[in-house]
Amino acid sequence: MFNMFKSKNKKKRIVAPIGGIVHELRKGKDPVFADGLMGPGCFIIPNDEGKIYAPCNGIVSSVFPTKHAYSFESDDGVEIIIHIGINTVNLNGELFENYVKNDQIIKKGDLIVSFDLDEIQKRNFATDIFIVFPNQTEKEMKIQLGNINIGDTLIDFEK
Repeated sequence: MFNMFKSKNKKKRIVAPIGGIVHELRKGKDPVFADGLMGPGCFIIPNDEGKIYAPCNGIVSSVFPTKHAYSFESDDGVEIIIHIGINTVNLNGELFENYVKNDQIIKKGDLIVSFDLDEIQKRNFATDIFIVFPNQTEKEMKIQLGNINIGDTLIDFEK
């Protein structure tokens, strides 16, 4: 009887993998992301710490060989791509320290990757962190814009 008071539509939620300032994706400097070609989402201009933490419980779907991009599938079935910087693929993994592998189960808050934020900036690479959702629509997502801390709610899904 008491089960009828429980919500059947548990809201899907993704937390911030890094602290900084959250912006609308379309305002990003990388046209592939800004034009939504990888899916809807946002980007974060990071604070002074170069560490990315798991934004959800789930599994690592893919670790890009140059350690600058990762994809995940949450336990709720949400596909997430996190891309560190613009043109950082050209660093060939230098300045990145990876802590996960393909098919690894992760828990929200696990350390995924660390990177030398200062050195990446010194080498004239933008350090915007793009977070996109290839299998979602903008209408399904409520993004928390502005200042955010690691672990704060970044995105709530309407469905």
